[in-house]
Amino acid sequence: MRYRPVFIAIALSVMATACASHPVTHAQNEAEMSTAKTSNYPFDETVSRLQSSIESRGLTIFAKVDHAAGAEAAGLTLAPSTLFIFGNPQAGTPLMQAAPELGLDLPLKALVYEEAGTVNVLTSDINAITARAGVSNPAPVIERIGTVLKTLAGEATGTTP
Repeated sequence: MRYRPVFIAIALSVMATACASHPVTHAQNEAEMSTAKTSNYPFDETVSRLQSSIESRGLTIFAKVDHAAGAEAAGLTLAPSTLFIFGNPQAGTPLMQAAPELGLDLPLKALVYEEAGTVNVLTSDINAITARAGVSNPAPVIERIGTVLKTLAGEATGTTP
């Protein structure tokens, strides 16, 4: 039992060294997995345009999360922020068959948020997500999803995809 504190100290030292040698943060990783566009429209209109764009393509909206409303219910304040979780099982399933861990990133996500008076749309980057999982096939599916994501963001923000 007297060796236990020494063992714990060594384990903590090894963990601290490992963490220091890998300074990639969660925010950096998330930034690499998404693409942002600044909207030409106010927040509510951008949210409406994004929802219409998703629905007009026959995609399923699995959830729509109003983060600001959640914050308010908890007695906190948050700038407008709405997350869409959406997709198409015909496109996502072949990717998850190739790499089941893609189920963590699929369905796709799009976040409309306001920061310092600017409205932004942040979407999943399917190329980065599949590359991280080591998946390059089915390539046509990945390419189609990438094109749809760019189009959705472009339509929501009033910018060229």
